[in-house]
Amino acid sequence: MEANARGPKLHYHKQMDETFIIREGKLTVLTGNGEIKVEAGTVIHIPRLSLHGYNNNSNGIVKMTMVFNPGLDREDFFRKMYQMLDESPDDLSAFQKLYLENDSYSLDEKNMIPMLGKIKLV
Repeated sequence: MEANARGPKLHYHKQMDETFIIREGKLTVLTGNGEIKVEAGTVIHIPRLSLHGYNNNSNGIVKMTMVFNPGLDREDFFRKMYQMLDESPDDLSAFQKLYLENDSYSLDEKNMIPMLGKIKLV
């Protein structure tokens, strides 16, 4: 994740758990109770129905592995999201549709555009 990049805003999943494995850098994880700053070597488990989001508030890159259980088709979700950010970054209804089709529920439907700054899929 690029330096000083905003990631997804607070959201939750009904059918999927997430695990973040921070491999490099410092990540700010958003929760329903505030922010947690984590560094390389940290593993974070986010059970389904838990509010979460994340940002890179540092001047360095963040590398992390994201594990989704069940996996669904998260790679396709991220590819479509980046395509939308490139082609129609202000189309709120398209983002909302993509989110709902992919078990992602935002708290703020009026401001769902999730990211400024790209995450590199590896």
